[in-house]
Amino acid sequence: LINKQNREPFTEDDYNKIKQLSNIDYIVEDDISLDTEFILRNDTLNTYGYIKDINNFKGNLDIGRMPENDDEKLRYVRLAVKAYPELYFSKFVILGEGASEKLILQRLFEANEFSLDSSFVAIVPLGGRFVDEFWKLLDNLEIPYATILDLDLGRKTGGLERIKYIISLKEELTSLELPETDEKLFEQIEEENFLFSGLEKKGIFFSRPIDIDFSMLSSFFDEYTHLDSGARGPAEDNPDKKKSLVLKTEGSLSLYDDSYNKYFNWYPYLFLDRGKPGTHIKALAQIDSERLKEKAPDSLKQLVQYVEQKMGGLYASK
Repeated sequence: LINKQNREPFTEDDYNKIKQLSNIDYIVEDDISLDTEFILRNDTLNTYGYIKDINNFKGNLDIGRMPENDDEKLRYVRLAVKAYPELYFSKFVILGEGASEKLILQRLFEANEFSLDSSFVAIVPLGGRFVDEFWKLLDNLEIPYATILDLDLGRKTGGLERIKYIISLKEELTSLELPETDEKLFEQIEEENFLFSGLEKKGIFFSRPIDIDFSMLSSFFDEYTHLDSGARGPAEDNPDKKKSLVLKTEGSLSLYDDSYNKYFNWYPYLFLDRGKPGTHIKALAQIDSERLKEKAPDSLKQLVQYVEQKMGGLYASK
């Protein structure tokens, strides 16, 4: 499905240019293809084209296939790509888990003087459920990508179990050596170890030890806990009660010693009792670019470096 950037109708000269491509058998001239909403939002389409300026078409056309089985996975991916059609327009995609990743990463890239918009880098919250299907879709489209996930260490199905699941989705990761327990994994978090560096070399990053909200609170505690006039902040409570709120049902509270109590005390107040985006916007407004670059969680700094290197390689290859 090809559209002109200026939305004008195709001319005979335009069609002649398309016919010169080596893999074109015939052309269906259909004015409805000028409507990008139809192209990206029609429920009956299992294969979507993505739109480029006609002057950029050289060589083969690219396609991205949806999952073949008409089941829950297919319905989820269909809805997701319709909600975030920028996947098809991007030169690089960052798959995150929610709005927090987009807000924080946009600010961090800005601090590193890297323009996401002009570089056509998209950040979309599709890194959780069925992430492997989005990897396949982007691989088929030949669009490079990175993924940032919550480690959720201490939460049920998080930590070591989460890493094992992600490794099972990519054959090239199966050689990575894993710790035996979550306790051993916890010991590796702040170290430069083979496990996390091996994952990051393949474009998979984990916000650790729990999620991006917890890691940003830990890195910028003063900014996140700065109270507006008249605000009281969180009530002091039993540390295990606060840990249970953060780690949820069947959480492993004993993983975290008393040095983490202040973060668990503030986390529910900042991220559960109020909206996460608003909390991050307020805190980020108090952090200048140099401090953000210096003190940002290591996984985020490594992600920014990874994207910059990949984009530099893309431009060099062109």
